[in-house]
Amino acid sequence: MPPYSLAPILYSCQEQKGPMLFESMRDDVFFALSQQDNTEISQIAHMQQGLGDRLISLAGKKEHLDGSLSDFVQKAATRTHPASRVRRALISLLLGMTISDLEELTAPQYLKVLGFNKDGRYLLRLMRKLAKLPLINLASDYADLDNEAAIRHKDITLTAAALWHKNRGGNINKYYQQKPVEF
Repeated sequence: MPPYSLAPILYSCQEQKGPMLFESMRDDVFFALSQQDNTEISQIAHMQQGLGDRLISLAGKKEHLDGSLSDFVQKAATRTHPASRVRRALISLLLGMTISDLEELTAPQYLKVLGFNKDGRYLLRLMRKLAKLPLINLASDYADLDNEAAIRHKDITLTAAALWHKNRGGNINKYYQQKPVEF
C-alpha cells in the first residue's frame, strides 16, 4: 500500500477513529449469543445448517469465554462452516440481520452521501431533482423513508453505526450530526 494511503489509515486507527477490528466485538458477540435460543438464532442470516446451535453451545463453555474471538471462530469453524462464514454469521447476529433481510434487501434502498467535491456538489443538486432513490445527507433524512425495505435497511445501518461508536468509545449522537465531508 502506498504511504499516502497507509498514513491516514494508521492515523485513524491510532486516534480510535479508523476501522473496527473483528476482535473488538468479542464481548458484544458473547453477550448476543447468550441472549439467543436455538429457534431465534436459526432465523439470523448465515446461521443455518446447525451453525447457530453450534455457536450457542460453544459460547456456553468456559474455556471459550476466556479466549480471543479469533480463537472462538477457529473452534467453531468446520468443513461445512468455514471461519469466514462463522465471522459473517456473528456479524449478522450483532446487526440483527435475518434470512428474510438477505432475500428482501437485494438492491439499494437509498443513497447515502459520505463526501463530495465541487463537481459532486453540482451532481448532488441534480440528484435531488432526478434520483429515483431517496438521498440521505444527514441522519435526520432517514425519517423521510417511506417503504418497509428502506426502513429495514436504515435500521441495520444505524445498528452498525451504534456498534462502531460503542466500540470506539464515542457517542452515537455524533453520527446523527455528521454532515458529508467536502473535499
